[in-house]
Amino acid sequence: MKSCQLLRAQASTSAFTYAIFLSSNTAIMNFRLLLLLVASSKITSAEPIFPSINSFANRLYNVLPKKDNLVFSPLSLHDSLSIAYEGAAGNTASSIRNALNLSEPARSYRKMLGMLRLPMDICLEVASRIFIADDVKLKKAFRSILNDFFSDVQNINFTQTTKAAEQINYWVKATTHNKINQLIEETNINEDSRALLLSAVYFKGEWMRKFPRAHMSEFYVTETETIRCLTMEHSRKAYYGENENLDVQILRIPYKDNRFAFVLLLPRTINGLAVLEEKLKDSDLAALALMTTKQRVRIVLPKFQVESSFSFNAPLKQLGFSEIFSNGANFTKMVENEDLKVDEIIQKAVIDFNEVGTEVTAANAAAIVRKSAERFVVEFKANHPFIFYITFKPENESDASTFLLLFMGKVTVPVYLQENPNLSV
Repeated sequence: MKSCQLLRAQASTSAFTYAIFLSSNTAIMNFRLLLLLVASSKITSAEPIFPSINSFANRLYNVLPKKDNLVFSPLSLHDSLSIAYEGAAGNTASSIRNALNLSEPARSYRKMLGMLRLPMDICLEVASRIFIADDVKLKKAFRSILNDFFSDVQNINFTQTTKAAEQINYWVKATTHNKINQLIEETNINEDSRALLLSAVYFKGEWMRKFPRAHMSEFYVTETETIRCLTMEHSRKAYYGENENLDVQILRIPYKDNRFAFVLLLPRTINGLAVLEEKLKDSDLAALALMTTKQRVRIVLPKFQVESSFSFNAPLKQLGFSEIFSNGANFTKMVENEDLKVDEIIQKAVIDFNEVGTEVTAANAAAIVRKSAERFVVEFKANHPFIFYITFKPENESDASTFLLLFMGKVTVPVYLQENPNLSV
């Protein structure tokens, strides 16, 4: 999408890739599914798929690693699993449908992705592709359903592992605008590999108002441990709220395209993240984003870059997806004359959160920093671990069911490494 490449100043960029690998014992052949989601679009009405993805996001977050920085795209993984569902039958299809809590994924995705592919003031791209072995034939009905997911198919020779990995990673790199250069290694591919479904998400958004140039300040990793990090500070109108039951401050910062927003959940106490995570298990994250009103807020936020890469096998098994990994898995609606099961689901995600580009001059920064006599209503000082997510809502919609969670994660130790080629702006 050319308009995405023209967007230079940014508040945050993020890219995500997922891969589901199906492998064999004796009769079960290897199927690899990679999800890469790139997002940029416009939605005009809410879809029932939104609550399904949001619920999936919260449940998945609760079973992911607790200690470190984290970022993932629930939309991207949900998309991959929905495509897998369309190729499944019997108990396998039922287990995926029940775990996703969605009855007609193809119909829902056709409408949602169609709306997300319309022009907008941010760069949000969604793309998916299935790489299949040269001797594998997709069933006609399944190939037709792929159109609902705006997915295409490419033949590949998995026996030439080096070349296959290069072809796959080239697509990943191009789709994520060079943010993720490698998802698949040669060792991930073997002679049992039969198919790899890729679905990618890329997001690049410019703030409604830029932040001044970042400065160094302290961030409390724990009550007794601090680090120095790049910090953005500004007083502005933003959407702020509090929840006493969760003991949390909520901040929603709109992007230039105000249908998109960056939401932060900040525990009241420095060591409060673990308690907040436990309480959020029964919470509606979209509803929390709406528990805010527009008011003047003094915002203090660290610049950060997060890269996550891990297997989703164990977390998804906890969420009810065990059937797809078993020798009894049934993907007979996907391919002709092949017995497939999921071997591994992997994901790589990168997010860059900054003050909106690098061309903020000293004069501009001085003009927009908070003056000592300036008044503000509340202070949102994210100088300790917090949770974040990026949301989308259609125009003129304000119900929680109309919010879509695109990305989610947390920051426990803010890091900003401009020299890292995968994380650079």
